[in-house]
Amino acid sequence: MEPQEKTLPDCARAALRGTPLEQVHVIALLGEGKRSRAWRVRWQGRDSVLKLYRPDASDKHLRRHGTTLARYEYRRNLTLYRVPGLESHIARPFAFWSDGPVQALVQEYVDGVLFEDFRKTAPPHVLRTLVASLSRIVRRAHDARVFDLDLHPNNIMVTGGSVGGECGRHTLKLYDFNKIPFHEYSPNPLATLLLRLHLIGPESRDLRRLHLFTDPPGRSRLGTRRQ
Repeated sequence: MEPQEKTLPDCARAALRGTPLEQVHVIALLGEGKRSRAWRVRWQGRDSVLKLYRPDASDKHLRRHGTTLARYEYRRNLTLYRVPGLESHIARPFAFWSDGPVQALVQEYVDGVLFEDFRKTAPPHVLRTLVASLSRIVRRAHDARVFDLDLHPNNIMVTGGSVGGECGRHTLKLYDFNKIPFHEYSPNPLATLLLRLHLIGPESRDLRRLHLFTDPPGRSRLGTRRQ
């Protein structure tokens, strides 16, 4: 059932007044995560997603990395979108706002089904084709020196065709880009040491996570649509 909440928090609406993002028409709340809340909106005549970052998450990101979450995710999203051959697999970033307590990002709304749900009914040969497509996406991103794509069946949408069916062509779409690559901000001393000794590379986490898309449904950690 589609969420019924169709208004932005008063503080966000007030903070966006007078900005290019003021004229968003809210359709529904899509989901919530540790770093943000995501809304389906109409903006400048386009179906879009408005992501509002939680102040504590944005402040933490600013202290650690010297930039805001909104600016960071927009730039990372745009970098991937501009990689040759990836534009059809990346939600297009439209705009961001990074001034004051409210941090916001607007990107293309992806009308599809989470891979986690899609694979429950999809034929095996369709899944094999999509996993092969994901491997190519990862390879092209790595060739462009973009790593740590936060790969997870709940972070990738399947668009086109029919859910579990044969008609049409299915396409994978990535839409969540606020994760800091572990080679830029190591999660623990061991990872730092292994990177320094060149025993692992910046691409290693993405390559390990590809198995999540071939595991049986339900084996992966469940999460919300947007983080």
